[in-house]
This record gives sequence, structure tokens and C-alpha cells, in this order.
Amino acid sequence: MKKLRLFFLLVITTPVYSQVPVNSNNFNGATIPQKPEFESLSDSVFEKKLLQEVIISSKKSVSFETEVENYKNIRAKQKENSKSRSASPALQSQMNQQAEQLMQIDPSHVEAKVLFYDAGNYDAARSFALKEALNQNPRHQEALYLSAANAFVVGDTAGFAKEFQTLSSMEYFPSDVLCYSEDVIASIPQGYTLITHGRLDTYGFLWQQIKGARGDLFNVSLELLQSPQYREQMVKKNLRLPTTSLIDVDYLRNFIRLNPDRKFAFSMTLPKPYIVDFQQELLPKV
Repeated sequence: MKKLRLFFLLVITTPVYSQVPVNSNNFNGATIPQKPEFESLSDSVFEKKLLQEVIISSKKSVSFETEVENYKNIRAKQKENSKSRSASPALQSQMNQQAEQLMQIDPSHVEAKVLFYDAGNYDAARSFALKEALNQNPRHQEALYLSAANAFVVGDTAGFAKEFQTLSSMEYFPSDVLCYSEDVIASIPQGYTLITHGRLDTYGFLWQQIKGARGDLFNVSLELLQSPQYREQMVKKNLRLPTTSLIDVDYLRNFIRLNPDRKFAFSMTLPKPYIVDFQQELLPKV
């Protein structure tokens, strides 16, 4: 019986309108001349216009920040699902709506462009938004991360390495993730395919390879399998994939069974539901 090897991971404004006072112009019987009424009216209209512009700007800012938080809350719910990397159809629809709402509120905002790409789950067809975001802010960490991922899913290894170098210089990767990835690299036997789960375990492994370690090893990332372009890359490397685009427990089970000629190693970052079907075939490796 084919044995699967298990590898260890230690990760872990309310505006106030002033009313012009009612004239009290009688002073010792003398009437004090007032400014012509049209001047007061003109000043009032001008002030109201300015206030309205401030209010609109303020509401726009509050609305944008609220929608950003709404989007991130939906994304957080999706990441809490231990049985699927893909969002449910309902959550995906909500993310799409929030991302589109942000683009409508302020299409020039960097965050709107970054989240527009993020909602596409590494779909390179949305990469134009990332390019615009990085043109505005070349040091935006999330945009750099997503740009690196985008380069990787389309097979642009040079672009991927470049973005990774920038992220590394910004100390983007936690030290414990880097230490774990070194252990993984050292423990996997030759000829195995490593299955990783999320962003950090995938990137830690790829970062080690960029630095020249274990070029013989191959990685399949459940996180990046959400990308149609990444799935195309896997097919080009002679892997057989399930027909669905929903990356979940069933997807991994079917993927393993579709590739019986492959030897697989599972990162310990995979939640238990992903590996329970293979528990009788797993061998720990340290």
C-alpha cells in the first residue's frame, strides 16, 4: 500500500449651522445700517455649499472604511472554515458585492484595488488592479503578497522571486514560519509532492526554494488551487485534477486518488478534516 508521509509544522461629523442673529438695530433711537441682505444670503449659500462638500467627503470616508471592514469580516469567516479553502457560494457572492461596492465608492483608492483582486481568489484576470495599486504605493505589503502570488500562478518565476525579495526585506515572513519551512525542506524525502494549506506554509516552502534549497521537491498549494491559472499550471505538470473549482476536503481526497503514481507529503498545517481519510496510511516524519 502506498504510504503518505506527514510533516511537522510549528506555526501557528455632525455639521452645526450658525443662524444669523435676528437684527436688533435700535441703539438709543438710532438705526444702525445693516449689510445688504443679498450679501448675507451670498455668504450663507457659500458656507452651506462648503459644509455640504465636507459632509459628503466625510460620509464617503466613513462609508469606505465601513465597507473595507465588512469585506475583511466576510473573508475572516471564510478562513475559519476548516473544511474548505474556497468560500461558500453565499460568502463569495458577499465578497464580490463588497469589493464592487468599494470600487464604486472610491475606485482610485489603493485598498479598493487590492480587495478587488483579493475577491477573485488569485484570478490573474484581475491583476490590472494590483498593478495600479502598486504604482500608487510600491510598499503596500498586501498588494506585494498578492502580486507575488499572481506571478506564481501564471508561471512567472522571475516576477515571483522579485516580489518575494521585496517582502523579505520588509520582514514580512514571521521567523517561526521560516524556521518551520527549513525543517520541512530537510525532512521530505526525494521525489515527494508536498501539500500545503494556506498562505504562510506555502510561501515559507517556496521562499526556501527561491534561496536554492531542494529544487527537486514539488509543491501543491490548496490556497493557490483556487486560481484557474494555477490549476492550469498543475495540469501542464501532468497532475490530474478534479473538475470542480471548489477547493475543499473532497477536492483533496479526489486529487490524491486521481494521482496514484505520486507520493505525497502533508504539511501539518492542514486541518484534521483534510487528512482524516488518510490516517491509516500516514507515517510521521521528523
